[in-house]
Amino acid sequence: MGAILAAQPEAGMGYQIAAVSLADDRHELGGINRPSDTPRGRLERPRTDEKPTNKEIEQRLLSLDESFADRLSAFLAGVEYVQAGEYLLALEILCDNLHEYNVPLSAAEFGKIARLARVCQMKQGRVDMLRSQVTR
Repeated sequence: MGAILAAQPEAGMGYQIAAVSLADDRHELGGINRPSDTPRGRLERPRTDEKPTNKEIEQRLLSLDESFADRLSAFLAGVEYVQAGEYLLALEILCDNLHEYNVPLSAAEFGKIARLARVCQMKQGRVDMLRSQVTR
């Protein structure tokens, strides 16, 4: 929000200074902020590329660990690294051990791993090596 200072002559005494407030150029519409000058009045889509919080990453990793509990021990899944906040390392260990022990993966599990890998900026090769383990 901005302001404009306007000077107007006042009878016999100089100038009177007035602050004129400008309205913000964004309008609240259904929880989405959009500039009023958007082409053809199109709404901006909410950002979906925002990085999840550390707590969300931790929850996703622990959820993955639970889904592999019957196929991989917690030690091999890297749970202690999740609890220490070492999310990338935990995901790398999980992927390496899933591959080494040839653990079958559902398409949903593979998708979760791939999304976490992008968020944690893990090298794509570690995810690609699991692709052949996805059961149909």
